[in-house]
Amino acid sequence: MRKTKRAFALRAFLAASVSTVAMTSFAVAQDPADDEEEAAKDEIVVTGSRIGRGALDAPQPLQQFTGEDITLSGEPNIVDYLADVPALQGSTVPEDTTGAGLGDGGLSLLNLRQLGSARTLVLVDGRRHVGANPGTSSVDVDSIPRLLIESVDVVTGANSAVYGADAVSGVVNFVLKDDFEGLTVDAAGASIAQGFEGYNYRASLLAGKNLFDDRMNIYVAAEYENSDEIKQGQLDLDIADSRLVNVDLDFTGQINDGVLDNVAVFGNLRTISRPTGGIFTLGHDIRQNGIQNNVNVPFVSCSTTSVTSGNCFIIDPPFSSLFGPGGTVITPNYGTFRSPTGSLRTLVQNGSGDPFSLFQASQLPEAEAMRFQAGMKFELTNNIEFFAEGKYVDEDVLDNFQPAFFDVQFETTGVAPTSLTAPNQDTFAFPQPGGFLTSLNQFRLRIFNTPGNVNPLIPASIVSAIAANTRTTYASNTCSPDPVTGLCTNPLFYTPTGSVAFPVGQIRVFTTDYGDRPQDLNRTTYRAVGGFRGSMDQFGFIDNMNWEVGYTYGSVSDENREFGTIDVFRFANSLDVVPNTAATPSLGPVGTPVCRVKVLAALGLFGFSPTDPYVAECIPGSLFGAGGLTPTAPYVLTDLGRTNKNAQHDVLAFMSGDLFDLWGAGPVQFSLGGEWRRESTQGTVDYAPTDPRTLFANTGLDFPKTSFGVKEGFFEARIPLLADSFIAQSLEVGGAVRVSDYSSIGTTTTWNTNAVWEWNDQVTLRGTYGVAVRAPNLSELFSPPGQTFLQITDPCSQPVILGTVDATIRNNRIANCAAQGIPNTYVDPNPGSSNAGQQGGNSLLKAEKSRSWTASLIYQPEWLDRFSMVVDFYGIEITDAIANPSIQALVNGCYDGTSLNANFCSLFTRDPGTFEINFFNLSPVNFQALKARGIDYAFKFGFDLADDWGQGGLIPGSIDFSLRGSYVMHRVDFVNVSDPNDQTELDGTVNFPKNRFLVTTAWNYGKFRLAHDLDYFTSQDFEEAESYIGNEDSGLQVYRKTGSWTQHDLTASYEFNDNFSFRAGVVNLFDNEPPLRVLYNDLWDLWGRRYFIGATANF
Repeated sequence: MRKTKRAFALRAFLAASVSTVAMTSFAVAQDPADDEEEAAKDEIVVTGSRIGRGALDAPQPLQQFTGEDITLSGEPNIVDYLADVPALQGSTVPEDTTGAGLGDGGLSLLNLRQLGSARTLVLVDGRRHVGANPGTSSVDVDSIPRLLIESVDVVTGANSAVYGADAVSGVVNFVLKDDFEGLTVDAAGASIAQGFEGYNYRASLLAGKNLFDDRMNIYVAAEYENSDEIKQGQLDLDIADSRLVNVDLDFTGQINDGVLDNVAVFGNLRTISRPTGGIFTLGHDIRQNGIQNNVNVPFVSCSTTSVTSGNCFIIDPPFSSLFGPGGTVITPNYGTFRSPTGSLRTLVQNGSGDPFSLFQASQLPEAEAMRFQAGMKFELTNNIEFFAEGKYVDEDVLDNFQPAFFDVQFETTGVAPTSLTAPNQDTFAFPQPGGFLTSLNQFRLRIFNTPGNVNPLIPASIVSAIAANTRTTYASNTCSPDPVTGLCTNPLFYTPTGSVAFPVGQIRVFTTDYGDRPQDLNRTTYRAVGGFRGSMDQFGFIDNMNWEVGYTYGSVSDENREFGTIDVFRFANSLDVVPNTAATPSLGPVGTPVCRVKVLAALGLFGFSPTDPYVAECIPGSLFGAGGLTPTAPYVLTDLGRTNKNAQHDVLAFMSGDLFDLWGAGPVQFSLGGEWRRESTQGTVDYAPTDPRTLFANTGLDFPKTSFGVKEGFFEARIPLLADSFIAQSLEVGGAVRVSDYSSIGTTTTWNTNAVWEWNDQVTLRGTYGVAVRAPNLSELFSPPGQTFLQITDPCSQPVILGTVDATIRNNRIANCAAQGIPNTYVDPNPGSSNAGQQGGNSLLKAEKSRSWTASLIYQPEWLDRFSMVVDFYGIEITDAIANPSIQALVNGCYDGTSLNANFCSLFTRDPGTFEINFFNLSPVNFQALKARGIDYAFKFGFDLADDWGQGGLIPGSIDFSLRGSYVMHRVDFVNVSDPNDQTELDGTVNFPKNRFLVTTAWNYGKFRLAHDLDYFTSQDFEEAESYIGNEDSGLQVYRKTGSWTQHDLTASYEFNDNFSFRAGVVNLFDNEPPLRVLYNDLWDLWGRRYFIGATANF
């Protein structure tokens, strides 16, 4: 399918190129504008306002990047370039979308101030663009053909009053080329990971033509791009097989025990959690090193009521086995080092198991895209113009997940295989008599050990070991906790009392025989814009009036296919194998391994039909050893699908002009308008996810078509106060207000005010203050409740209570858990497993609110040519922020207070027999607050080497220098649903460097340009610094911080003539890699040294 599409793409692109060249002759290129044209451009509509003004007079902080900047960077995606801008760090880049939900693959979403992409409004030529992420308004910025981009304007600060909801943290406006005439073809290729592991190719075309004495302009843009998949195992940081490993747990009273909590283990670190071929463990109870006086190994207990608990199958030398091809039993080698903490202790060095580079998921998805856009404008009269444009984007993204994994318990029984209740499997959510819910990826199978009925695909030694297995039983002593440490004062928490038969074992496997779990997404974007605009020198009392009326339609549809999803029923059938007997000769010779369901059908038992594909297609398989599942793939695997669609209708009308000049400072200017918008979304699955037969599926539930509408009116004014005064060359104030009526949440009002004080030609001061809102999107409001699985640390589990540092919380938990009838000896039977629950939308959400301010200094000294400096101070506070509360916080909140919190306790339930949490219900609420304060700064400087250093200088040409940076003074979130005043300090922690800047130094000599880019950010703490107080052995100092980051890029370009230019470069010149502890965090460059080339031709 992908090869066919790629061939079509190339043919389409070539056809477009040929047809464009065949058009009537083009101008060679856009001629440089003369002085009069440049003067006319001094008054333009800049992003952040609908009133014409000079770009340097804009009241809001504004950063601009040209399309040429993006091209010369060598970055394969637009978002990769913009995400390195300090104000946009934390934006969603394609590698963030691997392993995500359906519809997310390959998305490029901008995120100002790291306050969330939903709070950043993305515009194209000042108009809204349909959202690409299902149920949201977040725009995929890489859907814009690159050659069309004139500039990218980044306006930080609230702009909801000017542009509407979603502009809470700012606006990013893509300004497209206007009146383009000529033909430009650009081609680029790049390696996208070190060692030339993968490549990105792009070919772009832009053609434009003026017609009818320049009254009409038409253009067409086409782009084809292809990017290879990069898996985690291809990256050096994974190939090194090194990790930071926890080696010491600090329980209450033992924080400073003189042992480092974390150490780095370098080289040949392997995992035996689910190695190739599987790891099998016989059921057993508490180990002697699991007693109270060894805090590194948590309490683990096993009982007949929790036979599927992970506590019954702790990996240990006396009980565990590995398997080679064909089921050969292998004794595990635990190497020279084994992680000493936790219950399973699955990391070993120089031993058995798999390296981290094996069976890894996609880090960067494979992607292929075709982008087309065409547009025109036509002067109907001297002051009325019609404009229209249309865009079509077709994108295919392939993302591979890691293989599915299972914990399967085998239990021996002497009962004849045809006399048991059918089917024989106790699977999760499988309504069988005597069966029970285990977890998402656990189920049980009985092994018949009567003569002639033993599963021939299970090693005989394993069957015998299961049948003979016994379990040591323990009695629980009464714990007498120390009043200071909370530890039990008695020497052993459990006392051995004897042993009982326990014919149970568990095998832990990745289904690597089935390969990766690929997800293919095809995303199609349509956008159409049409309208009229005009100008009049005078309209009544309004001078220089400009007006526009336009309609925008957009839709994004994505079709998702999940390949290789496991049908649990069929998977269980393929594992439930018996030897064929003489009673069923049609199934083959006696002793042949056959699915038991086929035997039952052949004997006419339990209603199974031999001709039913569910029975007839069953193929026997084995979990023991690599290759044992491969033959079952056609029977077990199924494909699932989901289709999502976002649609947007927007009508925008506004006018602007000059009103009057009462005191000689200049005319009062205004903009007045209205907007109507409707957003809709829907999603359809082609397989019912409530049917428990599929596992690890991401399709979710049907999302019935739903929508909201909004009607808005807005007004903006600019009022000059002084001009050519002794205290100001110019002084002006302004403001804007917008009233919105939402069908979903009612009426909202936003406003802002600003001032610009131009002291003289060299110094300008400006400031803004605004109140903005963000309306909840359709996903947040109306997502249908769907199944989800989250891990919960049970605060009523005895080891957790004893490990609680805060004595008040510890005592509250003891009392509140007892009030719910939970015994003080309760231990969570599945502490490492995910808990099943439900998550959906909340139609009662209200709008988020924000208050923000900016204060700026602009300095352009006369004494230093080509130098400019801009310093922007900013602050923003968002309240009633929408988020899903942490299920862990809700569960903790139930028990941590002086009494049970009924609201939190009602959101989850417990099994009445085992007391394990067996269900929870989550939905987004308005409960968070986010605060940010800092400084953005930019410096530019240039000089001619010959002129400034003399004609005899050793180096000819000129130097251009620019620096853009951001210093975060304060960044905190309030995300504790139990305590609204509890703040999490983020500035200076991972992903939130205190200071980051980009420096570009370029040497220009004739038509040659050599540029060096330096990307630097400061070191970050892995945790809040306060967490280390009194806990000095929490880790070596070097592992508490990331260390600063410096990356160097080089780009060289040469213009052979007016028609042809070439560029080449290297990204991450010194092959820097992320620090050990951050792994796949894309704030750091993950890809190592890589190269790019490109060429542009103009005709």
